[in-house]
Amino acid sequence: IVVYIQASPQRKQAFKKLSNGYNLKRDNKTRWNSWFAMLDWACRDDIKAALHEYIATFLLHRDSANNELVKDWLHAEDWLVLTEIRDFLEPFNNVTAATEGSSSSIERILPTMDFLLSHYESSMERYRDHQYIQPMIKKGWEKLDKYYLKTDQSPVYIAAVVLNPTWKWSYFVQHWEG
Repeated sequence: IVVYIQASPQRKQAFKKLSNGYNLKRDNKTRWNSWFAMLDWACRDDIKAALHEYIATFLLHRDSANNELVKDWLHAEDWLVLTEIRDFLEPFNNVTAATEGSSSSIERILPTMDFLLSHYESSMERYRDHQYIQPMIKKGWEKLDKYYLKTDQSPVYIAAVVLNPTWKWSYFVQHWEG
């Protein structure tokens, strides 16, 4: 729906009228949290209402040009899934914000990865029977675990945490087994 609306200036302008001047946000391949930003924005009540009104307006004028939009109509259960995906992605957005910038350093890598792996574990349990979200979680877990295991190849990650006066060895005692 976002792609459809943003495909022409006329569609974007029509949506802006319905949304009190707001544009839609769109995901992209180069921005890490773009799916979260798009879903977080689209799940706002005012934006969701504008999307429904936009689609309903075009459903009244069904023609071959709008068949694509008709197929993408979002029902209540679709919005529920999108909200759950947004909620799952929110911690990733938060850790990105917490670990970016000039004040961030390498000692945050392991704690951040541990936090995200913990988030994956609890989400795998929470969404264990969810046909859409569970496969996404498994794939994301595999990718994060691949990079997490690579931290074992360099002692610099552990040294950075140990040399941090706030954590020292206590971080590993609290978070790692063995």
